[in-house]
Amino acid sequence: MTRHSRFGFLAIIPALLLALPLQSFAHPRQLEAIDRGLVVANVGKSGMLVSWRLLGTEKADTEFNLYRDGKKIATIGKTDGTNYLDKDGKITSKYTVSAVVDGKEGEKKAASFVFDSTVAFDGQTFPYKVLKLDRPASQVMPDSVNTVCGYYPDDMSVGDLDGDGEYELIVKWFPDNFKDNSQQMVGSYTGTVFLDAYKLDGKKLWRISLGRNIRAGAHYTPFQVYDYDGDGKAEIVMKTGDGTIDGKGKVIGDSSKDYRNASGMIITGPEYLTVFRGSDGSEITTIDYLPSRDIRNFGPYDSLGLNWGDTYGNRCDRFLSATAYLDGVHPSLIIARGYYTAAYVVAYDFDGKNLKQRWFHKSETPGEGLFGQGNLNIVVGDLDGDGLDEIVYGSAALNHDGTLRYSTGLGYGYAAYVGNFDPDHAGLEVWAIHSHFDSTRYVAELRDDKGKFLFGDLSPMQKENGRAMAADIDSTSRGYELWSYVPSEMHSAKGTPIKLSDSLDPEDPYLGRVIPTSFRIYFDGDLQDELLNGPVVSKFNQQNRKIETYFDGETSLGLIGNQSAKNYPNLVADLFGDWREEMIFRSESDSSKIYIFSTPVTTPHRLYTLMHDAQYRQAIAWQNTAYNLPPHPSYYLPDMAKKLTKPNVYAAGENEYAVYPDAGYYV
Repeated sequence: MTRHSRFGFLAIIPALLLALPLQSFAHPRQLEAIDRGLVVANVGKSGMLVSWRLLGTEKADTEFNLYRDGKKIATIGKTDGTNYLDKDGKITSKYTVSAVVDGKEGEKKAASFVFDSTVAFDGQTFPYKVLKLDRPASQVMPDSVNTVCGYYPDDMSVGDLDGDGEYELIVKWFPDNFKDNSQQMVGSYTGTVFLDAYKLDGKKLWRISLGRNIRAGAHYTPFQVYDYDGDGKAEIVMKTGDGTIDGKGKVIGDSSKDYRNASGMIITGPEYLTVFRGSDGSEITTIDYLPSRDIRNFGPYDSLGLNWGDTYGNRCDRFLSATAYLDGVHPSLIIARGYYTAAYVVAYDFDGKNLKQRWFHKSETPGEGLFGQGNLNIVVGDLDGDGLDEIVYGSAALNHDGTLRYSTGLGYGYAAYVGNFDPDHAGLEVWAIHSHFDSTRYVAELRDDKGKFLFGDLSPMQKENGRAMAADIDSTSRGYELWSYVPSEMHSAKGTPIKLSDSLDPEDPYLGRVIPTSFRIYFDGDLQDELLNGPVVSKFNQQNRKIETYFDGETSLGLIGNQSAKNYPNLVADLFGDWREEMIFRSESDSSKIYIFSTPVTTPHRLYTLMHDAQYRQAIAWQNTAYNLPPHPSYYLPDMAKKLTKPNVYAAGENEYAVYPDAGYYV
């Protein structure tokens, strides 16, 4: 790559100042230098579907030439979608694509991935790829009956670990005896949690063992995969303990220690935060985890129980992590602890060798700040469009500097989503649900960037609200559609009820709901979202006002979602090709196998790769945190497709420069 001096970089800044509609800040954000991402998908008798990325660092009207076996087969015009259905293509065909800039053809990029397998469903051929993973061996627990646990791939993430421009897959292996924090039973040990890295051809790069002093469960081991130091290679950051083993076999802490109590909980002993090198999984640096589970040194109270609300390790072992652009340019690591009572959030910067604390937020007093406002997830976005990210912490939010932005006082909940849900309203909006039994308070609400309620739902049933979704499924209604489990009513972005068919099946398998609330995905060729309930893709039929099945991977291939009734995918992300998303699910019968699915159809719509929208890319990083939530871009996608705007990004590793922290200018 060409590298520029810190002064030379100033000369290229003006060319990068075409901003997203919400973002008018002066400096571009550092994002990955990913390659063209050319992929080929077998779509059966229709031929081969070829697609590639429009990168955020190039012009929106870039033309492309596509080649098969060395012969040009198509020229893709300035407004065409970056995909092509080659009806004469075969699985053995070799494809390359090149950008045409100012009439000159650039370097040809060969296809990096082939979806070689197909499955038919409802008359449509769906392409997929199977990867065989190295499943960890079963483990015997030190309980009275020597319980044996097996393993399956749970949360996943991606990052360019080796700087080659292609994503690698990071897989968290869960033991099947994982436990929630609240499950306190004598002898309820959990197996070891492992993290693997794989090339997308299935080659394993390394394995990290978190060891016996990190418990397995949805709330213990969120991990961030991101290029924090801007060298073009992603790091992995997560909580570790005595006996963690890095990807090179080095032990962190004291391997002889075993802090598990009779219930298998770990509520004593040191806690660490470790940065691992992405290329080989080796430890770069380890610091003490802040705050410690014993917050007597931080809080105003004199006992662990008074601050956390219990003394057996439930509320103190609730962890969140995310990535945010707090200075508007560079990614910072966000580490948090505490949902229900006291809440602590720490921001770190990483320079390639060391973690440096940027700020430390503490909410320790009932009724103030983040106290009691946390969620089973964390989301990040530039709420007000000033170029600096805010952190949505359940019913409250923090500014980029760690100060409180607002607190709604509505308390703990299962989900909060951030996006440009109402494209005609200034700033980003947050759609959130809450879990309380007071029918006079919102159980679901849409709020603006300052925390002001735009509309909401009360609960006549006084029931805990456990699921929700924000997805643009109806093109006849401008903006996103918003709904939750309680009450089961869909709203437009303005709060207007959206009428569905009266003939909907009340026996839907997902908690009695008729509208899936598990996940969303851009999967076909239109500009609307599809919905996921496990490995089942659904579409909203605008004519008959029904949710209809588009693809069922459960019945056709025996796939399964994760976390039981939550039914999450392993991952949904824009991994390759054009802006449509891929989804990953595991086999129910053979947990060493994962299935990666790609879109089966072309699209006329041209959009930049979603991975070069900072908010979307950050969402891929925090997607694995606690109860997984789907990603949303920072813009309203149908508007972006009509008037394509260049993202305000530059590729990490391409430029050298210096920045004074929070100064807001280059030197």
